[in-house]
Amino acid sequence: MFGTLMSVNAFVVEFFTVIIIHLTRKNKSIFNIALSGIFYAVGFGMLYYTEKYIFFIISTIIWTTGEILSATNQGVYIANHTPRSHRGRVNSIIPIISGIGNAIGPRVMGAYIENREVKAAWPIVFILSIIGALLMYGLSLKEVKAKLGESEKRSVKLTWFALVYNKKLKCKYSENIQNIFDFIREKMLKYYKVGILIRNWTKF
Repeated sequence: MFGTLMSVNAFVVEFFTVIIIHLTRKNKSIFNIALSGIFYAVGFGMLYYTEKYIFFIISTIIWTTGEILSATNQGVYIANHTPRSHRGRVNSIIPIISGIGNAIGPRVMGAYIENREVKAAWPIVFILSIIGALLMYGLSLKEVKAKLGESEKRSVKLTWFALVYNKKLKCKYSENIQNIFDFIREKMLKYYKVGILIRNWTKF
């Protein structure tokens, strides 16, 4: 059975990676990572209740989908949130963290199931996957709020600039209008004085 399930895992990775990436391309990388936690939780959690062979295959397809989402979005998230000079350093930390988990996980889980059955491990995996998915989703919400705050600040700045610019335009136009009225008034006074002189001259 183990060989068959690993073959299903390889088949899904080989032929469905492009499809999964295409279907989730519009999602943010952090959201896809959170979504992968849900697939892990469902795929491994259902093994607690599964006894039929077909459900083991379905479980493998589900958690393999989570594996694809996680593997294809980790690097994207790191690249988008680290400066270029530190991307290599940060990317090198991920295998170290994974290696620590691979080293400690079997020992801890082995100690847990030593006096229990193997089936008891799957609820723990389900809970840990859900917690990880919720934490990633919370981080994505925090990023969205931060971006909304930046956009609001930017809109306030643009509004302030527009008001100042509009005020300047109004001042500019008002000065031009005032100059026009002053010009007309001067011309009217000039012609009025000329008219008075002509009238006084005709009296004589």
